[in-house]
Amino acid sequence: MAAASPRTASEILDALDNDTRAVLGLLNTADDTLAELTLSALPFGQRALLATYDLITPAEIEIDNQPRRVSLTPLGREVIALCAAEQLPEDVRQALAALEDARVRRDALASGVDIDLLETKSQ
Repeated sequence: MAAASPRTASEILDALDNDTRAVLGLLNTADDTLAELTLSALPFGQRALLATYDLITPAEIEIDNQPRRVSLTPLGREVIALCAAEQLPEDVRQALAALEDARVRRDALASGVDIDLLETKSQ
């Protein structure tokens, strides 16, 4: 039986090769038009993989037989952000992780969740 196809941004990130991760990471600050044009220029195999994971919608063939650019999906943007975060220095990644932890704790406090339960689950 074949392995299940990745569905979350983190699972997809784990399934991508380093070259694809590097290209996607560089697109983090690009607007959608530039990102889509860049992704349209990737080799067919990489575009097909990104489409399989629903990161882009494949380009259609126009009447003059020229491919249109691909469209970036919200999941594609999420994976691009993860790829960019991977390229950050370790101390910046640690600081971002600490900020995310603080955000989770703040949200838990605001919703009345016992923080001690969160700490027990994370250990």
